Amino acid sequence: MANSFTNNVLPLNRPRITGIVPETGTITSVALSDPECVAGSNMPSSERRSHRGEMTIRPLLIQAERVDWASLRCGCGETGAHIPETFTNLLDVSTPEEMAKASLEGHAHIQSLLFEVAVPVTSMIMAALVEETSEAIHVRLLDELISCIGGESHWTEVEAGAPELEIDCQIAAREGIWALYQEYATGRASMARMILDEVDADRDRFEYFDAKLIDRVRKRAKRP
Repeated sequence: MANSFTNNVLPLNRPRITGIVPETGTITSVALSDPECVAGSNMPSSERRSHRGEMTIRPLLIQAERVDWASLRCGCGETGAHIPETFTNLLDVSTPEEMAKASLEGHAHIQSLLFEVAVPVTSMIMAALVEETSEAIHVRLLDELISCIGGESHWTEVEAGAPELEIDCQIAAREGIWALYQEYATGRASMARMILDEVDADRDRFEYFDAKLIDRVRKRAKRP
């Protein structure tokens, strides 16, 4: 009886090479490595590695390299040199305890009062929002973004000549405007709407999209 899947065609077997014998008669043995990325064995050490030993390219880290962090003021009283590490630690948390400690509070902002590092941090947040992260980390990123675009300059920043850091943060967030609209359409609608209302300078666009998407916010508000 014919096999409906093979239609009587014999399977194609591909024997693995174990050795090569050229005309000279010298035998060359061939040892092939084990298959990679097989579930349960020989997997990459981290989901951020494309295969063993090689890190995937992360735009947020490339963005971080463009910034002279050591020249920027941070809320902790030091320079911003540690911010890239602090930020990536936020993305790599895996437990509720780590999540509770992972925050840009005290660095980019203190109780909604902003410091100079908040502006490039906003750019890093926008780059990180397009990465695949856990829901908890994603929400934390949006929350940090709200703090940056909705805060105001700390009095020390005002004295240092940076009285409107929130405006600079809004401009930085505006560079990723479509990621925010995607969030409004498919993700955390309420948080995305709050951010877009603050950062989108094209009010006609915001009002048009808002009219189309506001039901997502209303439906979430009605949930028990």
